Amino acid sequence: MMISIFIAEGQTSFAVITGTMIAINMILQLAFTLTIYTREAKLRNAFYVLSLVKPIVDAYRVAAGVESDDSSIDTLTEVQATKIMELFGECIPALALQTYAVLSTGSSSWKVIMSIVISAITTGFTSASISYDYDTTPSTRRKLPGFYGYVPDQAWRRMVCFMCLMASTSLVALVRSITIACVLIRGGSDYVAALLLGEMALYLLYKAVRGDMPYWIKIPNKLLHVFCSVMVRVVVKFVSDSCGLVQTRHPYEVGGAYWTASLAWGALILPQIAARFYPEDGPIDRDTLINLALVLSLLWTFVFAVFLMIIKKKYYVTFWDTTSGKAQMEKNFFAYIGSNTVAMDEAAVGVICTVQRTFWEHFEEEAKQFVMSNWEEWEKQDYEWFRKAKQTQEIKQWGLMSTKASKERGLAAKVRLDDVTTDEVSSQGYSGNEGEISGRGG
Repeated sequence: MMISIFIAEGQTSFAVITGTMIAINMILQLAFTLTIYTREAKLRNAFYVLSLVKPIVDAYRVAAGVESDDSSIDTLTEVQATKIMELFGECIPALALQTYAVLSTGSSSWKVIMSIVISAITTGFTSASISYDYDTTPSTRRKLPGFYGYVPDQAWRRMVCFMCLMASTSLVALVRSITIACVLIRGGSDYVAALLLGEMALYLLYKAVRGDMPYWIKIPNKLLHVFCSVMVRVVVKFVSDSCGLVQTRHPYEVGGAYWTASLAWGALILPQIAARFYPEDGPIDRDTLINLALVLSLLWTFVFAVFLMIIKKKYYVTFWDTTSGKAQMEKNFFAYIGSNTVAMDEAAVGVICTVQRTFWEHFEEEAKQFVMSNWEEWEKQDYEWFRKAKQTQEIKQWGLMSTKASKERGLAAKVRLDDVTTDEVSSQGYSGNEGEISGRGG
């Protein structure tokens, strides 16, 4: 829609940039697909991306509860990651471009204004669905009850919660696009780059100092994992800043405290500074723009306050939590193995199979002992998830160790049994001879 509007108004360069954003989104999704799938499934899923049917395939997999054996991550994570890439490569940049086009030219065309509103709502709906779907999925609530479960149980409260999520992220996206447009008009691309790179550098430094830079998804190639970790950190932080995606407060992503601080900066403080940065002789009245930024920030404050009132109060702590990704992973693992249920056994083994080794190597010995102590029982029950887990290198290695230890225990038990039998035979033989002697003596 925006491409045709830009072409109709003679703004060909904006149309080209919009088309480029769509292409970037496609490239990101294609690269992601080729990274997470095994060799046999790469071509098939790449075709889904290029033919634009990937969203339909993903929707079917989620609805049917289908998990692919060829992917290194679960279906829910794959679907939500695809949505985040769509936000990063297309939705958010397109909204900023449209806002810049209006503020730089003074265009008041209703088509352009409606396009901006629709883009903001689309961005809000996509980001709200990511947070909502993660929180209301039974498996995520079961595995991490301290983080997932903030969405209320009553139907009307759930509806209000989702509407607040959508409105909040839409407003943040709109305010952020105005901020970027104002800085770009006044200072040019260098100023925008300085702002974005400054925010990103501070975040990456924060992650590096905490030892939290590596991303959790398991990628065997170390260099590729380093590259992907940096890229994922950059993409997630950009999306988090640009629309206030609530899911990214997770310790594995931005983290609660840093997410809240960034949101307050991006939605309340920075827009007021940027609006005053807009040229006095610009095509839009600067005072009007300042007032608009203020109204949007206050409106976001109201919506987010309603959101906090509607969710379950015990989850407030997740908005200022400072737990690192590694610490959260360790906490999760020991909670799994302490539950003594098959579902949590599966979750614990899943940590070893799907999470990068750097996240669990500090409790590797405990993980190995857990797997080895339960190996025989899992083998006996022949769980499907365990058959898949045995294909991974670590589980396979620990299985061999468990089998060897079991054989050694069996051999030791046999030796003890033989010794006991020998002692009993010797004892019986001695008693018999003693009887014979007594008999003959009698």
